[in-house]
Amino acid sequence: MRPRLRQESAKLALPALLAEMQRRGLNSASLGELMGYDAHSIGRHIGAGAPNLATKFRIERALDFYPLWSLDRELWARRQCVDRFDCDPRLLTFVALKALCRRLGVASPIIRQREAFFQALVDYFAAHPKTKPIPETPKT
Repeated sequence: MRPRLRQESAKLALPALLAEMQRRGLNSASLGELMGYDAHSIGRHIGAGAPNLATKFRIERALDFYPLWSLDRELWARRQCVDRFDCDPRLLTFVALKALCRRLGVASPIIRQREAFFQALVDYFAAHPKTKPIPETPKT
C-alpha cells in the first residue's frame, strides 16, 4: 500500500516547489536548514526532480504543509497532529505511528501496514477535528 499523492504531482510539483521557495525568499540552503539537511543534499534531491517520499514529506512540512505532493485532507491531518502532538505522522517510525494511534484510540486497520495506520489516523482527525493532546503515560 503506497501513499496517495496528487495526480498532477509528477509534472507540476517541482515547478510549484521552486515557485513557492521563490515566493518565500528561500534558496535550497535555507530550505535544507528548515529540514535539517545540508545545502548540497537538498540541492541534489531538488535537482533530481523527484525526491524520495520521506524527503517530499519533509519539504511539505518545512513549507508549513504547502500542498506539493500530498492530498489536502492528509496535509490538514498532518498539521493537526503537529499542532496537537508535536509530531508529523508521515515522519514517524511505524512503531511510533502505531503507538500514536493507540494513544488516540484509533481503530486498528485490518491491513497492518504503515499506510493503513496513517489513513486510519487521517480518518480519525476528520471525525474528531477538535482532539486535544493526550498526555503520554509515564513508563515505569
